[in-house]
Amino acid sequence: GGVARAVASRVKQVLVKVARNERDQYLSFFLRHNPGRVMVFVNYISVLRRVTAILTSLGVEAHGLHALMQQRARLKALDRFRASENAVLVCSDVAARGLDLEGVAHVVHFDVPQAPDTYTHRAGRASHQPGAPKGYSVLLVDDKDKTSWAKAGEVTRAMKGVQQVRVHSAQYGAGLDKAVAVAQKLVESRFRSDKERASKAWKKRSTEAAEMVDEDDAEEDEGPDPDLAGIKGGTEKRDVEKDREEA
Repeated sequence: GGVARAVASRVKQVLVKVARNERDQYLSFFLRHNPGRVMVFVNYISVLRRVTAILTSLGVEAHGLHALMQQRARLKALDRFRASENAVLVCSDVAARGLDLEGVAHVVHFDVPQAPDTYTHRAGRASHQPGAPKGYSVLLVDDKDKTSWAKAGEVTRAMKGVQQVRVHSAQYGAGLDKAVAVAQKLVESRFRSDKERASKAWKKRSTEAAEMVDEDDAEEDEGPDPDLAGIKGGTEKRDVEKDREEA
């Protein structure tokens, strides 16, 4: 069909049935066996940060790219990705929209895309230059999750020749399994400390804001300034909420 033409015929499209909590292992396994520039697409910024951090802990050159990043940080991530023959760009659909990235060998859909055209835009980036070698578009889906499985069927329906395979943890090898588990624990621990630090900083700013209101109260014997109470900490808390939204 018309949709299928956007994905090069030399790109092998594979739907990988993998348990949701084993996607980190499968991604690491895939990257070990398929070198080159790889784009990994996710639906949420929180997932993007975690996946980038885990890959980095495993010694993979991984760069994150999402819509809330400063322009300078975005350009830096793209420059580094382009400069390496073997690098991973973990990105959101919004941030990757309109980017022309040469030499991308493979695409991994870590999260199932929301719509067929999103799948096509992602998969169409694999091996798209004329004369490029064979590439992969790999869609990870937990077939026990009925919603994800239905969505995966919907987004690949117009595609010809999508192969379905099931992976088992025994395929990864004990070494990789252990390495990923260690990386996951390290990243989880680091993220937890960062969150605690941010929470303490936010509480400190909130307390300082409250004290300022009290001082104004005492000096002028007036009610608290309604604008002041929301200034300190309020914006940071909103950003944290925003961060949980879709990338």
